[in-house]
Amino acid sequence: MTTPSVPQTLDISHLEHLARAMRLNGQPAALFRAVHEVAASAIGFRLLTIMSYDAGRGEVERVYTNMPEVYPIGGRKKNTAPRGPDRFCTTLSHFAQKHRKAFSKRSTTIR
Repeated sequence: MTTPSVPQTLDISHLEHLARAMRLNGQPAALFRAVHEVAASAIGFRLLTIMSYDAGRGEVERVYTNMPEVYPIGGRKKNTAPRGPDRFCTTLSHFAQKHRKAFSKRSTTIR
């Protein structure tokens, strides 16, 4: 398990790290690595997988994983999760409510 040495609260520095990664060459891999780093330092995990959704086929495809030997990139399967914007909005709303205090304490300009 990837575990933070000291559990952290997700804060603006994590978002700054992701914003900087978005500007690097080699996208989307650079951003995926940054997501991996933030998730590892803030919450820890055993498996991190980033999926891409193909609406036309109703499938998801693995585009990043920390365990490529077990869960290879490019693996596809039918999406069985609830469809439509409700799932995304519910997830985003939950995330925003959970972390609102961390983000409202400080505003910053990403350079």
